[in-house]
Amino acid sequence: MTIHVVRSGETLNAIAAQYGVNPAQLGAANDVPAGGALAVGQTLVVRFPRQVHAVRPGETLSSIAAAYGTDTRALWQNNWSLSGGDALTAGQLLTISCFDEKIGAAAFNGYAYPFIDPRLLEAQLPYLTYMAPFTYGINAQGGLLPLDDGAMLSSARTHGTRPVMHLSTLTESGGFDTERGAMVLTDYAVQERLISEIFETIQDRGYVGLDVDFEYLPGYLAAAYAAFLDRLHRMLRARGLFLWAALAPKTSSAQQGLLYEAHDYAAVSAAVDGVLLMTYEWGYTYGPPMAVAPLPNVRQGVEYALTPPERSSWESPTTATTGPCPSSGAPPGPSPSPTSGPLSWPWSTRSPSSSTRPPRLPSSTIPTMAARFTRCGLRTREAWTPSCGSSRSTASRAAGSGT
Repeated sequence: MTIHVVRSGETLNAIAAQYGVNPAQLGAANDVPAGGALAVGQTLVVRFPRQVHAVRPGETLSSIAAAYGTDTRALWQNNWSLSGGDALTAGQLLTISCFDEKIGAAAFNGYAYPFIDPRLLEAQLPYLTYMAPFTYGINAQGGLLPLDDGAMLSSARTHGTRPVMHLSTLTESGGFDTERGAMVLTDYAVQERLISEIFETIQDRGYVGLDVDFEYLPGYLAAAYAAFLDRLHRMLRARGLFLWAALAPKTSSAQQGLLYEAHDYAAVSAAVDGVLLMTYEWGYTYGPPMAVAPLPNVRQGVEYALTPPERSSWESPTTATTGPCPSSGAPPGPSPSPTSGPLSWPWSTRSPSSSTRPPRLPSSTIPTMAARFTRCGLRTREAWTPSCGSSRSTASRAAGSGT
């Protein structure tokens, strides 16, 4: 596989001829319009088929997979144009296998809201190892808030993607709540009730693991949070299940702020099977225009997490900048796709005035605080200057090979 950057004057046919691939397949694999229109700077994924099949009347995706000793998930992965579906037309070319050389192993997790377009979800699932419906929140009594995840889980099973239960302190009002988290961590009876409902849900829904995302916890709860995770881990492990924890991206152990202080990297890492560093959304819809995940900022968070080595993964979006371009005055771009996971409210290193995390702003205003700091407490001038315009793709959490 290679990535081709379109240059001025190039056509789809010319690029296909350059690499010796079929132009129709190249266009289909990159969502190129029927007319073959390309934009200068556009990137095209070029794959080199080893074996190709021309669909005959009456054939199905499963029958073709069986004929070649493969499975439908592999056919979906090798044929982006199928969009995770099974509709075929006579004469359609399907890539059975490619010459691509594997460079390593990775696991990918994606978050999705229950209201996601089912077709969009189906198109992404073949490329995800795990999928976590967002989110099971916590009610005022310490039990689970319901989540309409049935259709998502059915689609995940069809596409060979393993479902992960996502637990957060989201409330009925739609915000992360400090008090709900504190209640669970300090009241043993409440914690018992929550854990019981977690395992009932896991068993009923067929989840393979649990991802805990408790944000905006005060520092004095750090030990209690790690102990809660350790308790969950022991109980999950006894059932053959795994536990992840999502961590705010820190750059030092002394970093202040409600988002960071209770996330003790060493203690949390020791209590779980893996951690997910939320290294995304420095740039966000209502903030100043900048990259969503500037590499220098991401690097700082990852380097701290790996010193000493932790069992870490990182959350890496493929969503472009959202916000007006300084030079053009263009309006903000669209919010990230629903598959990009929970949209995170950026916060400075100062504690918020309320214990409840506020929802998204209804208009594209830039809070004074956000103009000075990004979510991770790094000043915006330290980030790379974004390019103009915006694009939409999916985001997943890429599991790196941490220690």
